[in-house]
Amino acid sequence: MASTEVLRNTTFINGDVLTHALQPNSFDFLAAVATLHHLPLRRALQRFSDLLRPGGVLVIVGLYRTVTPADYALAATALPISWVIRLLRGEEQVGAPIRDPQETLRLIREETASVLPGAVLRRQFFFRYTIVWRKPESDESG
Repeated sequence: MASTEVLRNTTFINGDVLTHALQPNSFDFLAAVATLHHLPLRRALQRFSDLLRPGGVLVIVGLYRTVTPADYALAATALPISWVIRLLRGEEQVGAPIRDPQETLRLIREETASVLPGAVLRRQFFFRYTIVWRKPESDESG
């Protein structure tokens, strides 16, 4: 069940982004952090695109499934560093659902290029990637 909270020009909605009654072309900025791998990839990217107004910006920080030699090479470096950070800082239980990513970076790159032309996708450390996309301005004149 969805709930809404308003805080100084910001509205927090606790609901399903794919089905909640949100107006198309109504957001200047959308951020999805460790969320996309919980959703059907192509459908979610299309929904985010539809929700942004022309000129709006989408930023995604996501997780991908490790499958390529490059993925494993980065993982070999990231895992020990991750363990040290956990030892030094501890681990916070946030209570959010946990799901391992099923999509490879290659598939995410292909779907992103198809749905969000011109998006910049970069592999990041700790099994993550970022996508930054600005929705093109409308071609319609008046």
